Amino acid sequence: MKHLGTRMLGSERIVLRRIEVEDYKQMYENWACKEECSKYFPWSAVTDIEVYKKRVLTWVDNYKDDLYLNWLIVRKDTKEAIGIINLHNVDEQSGAAETSYILAPDHWGNGLMTEAVRRVLQYAFEELELSRVCADVFAGNVASEKVLEKCGFQCEGVIKERYEKDGIRIDAILYGIHKS
Repeated sequence: MKHLGTRMLGSERIVLRRIEVEDYKQMYENWACKEECSKYFPWSAVTDIEVYKKRVLTWVDNYKDDLYLNWLIVRKDTKEAIGIINLHNVDEQSGAAETSYILAPDHWGNGLMTEAVRRVLQYAFEELELSRVCADVFAGNVASEKVLEKCGFQCEGVIKERYEKDGIRIDAILYGIHKS
């Protein structure tokens, strides 16, 4: 596995780049404060922009580590920050990582997240030389399952009661894709 860090990546309609401190306002307004965006995550929407700014400062500081892989998704045409995507839990020995992502609701349903996942997979397999990427999805998050399936991920099973949210245990659907 190569240690290349979070490099700028492009595709037809989006640019994937490092998060910068000044991005926090747009990130907060476009998705972090929206309940519909946190519905399928084990956390709730952020209600305090200053708390979110501190989180963004931490992410920016994490770029010092060349195994920290976290991109802001920016539309090329409007320059608007519309989401984030990452590779995390990188296992150098096995050449594997997990991915997760979030997209602003105004951009749902038009293939932008599929485009972002495909570009990150290309980077993961061709440049970082990973051999496997996986993702787990809250049971019921059909839109995310469709994104993964369009990108070639295969369903590998169910992780029973993987998450807890609002006192309820939630299963996760595990997806994986291999370089081969």
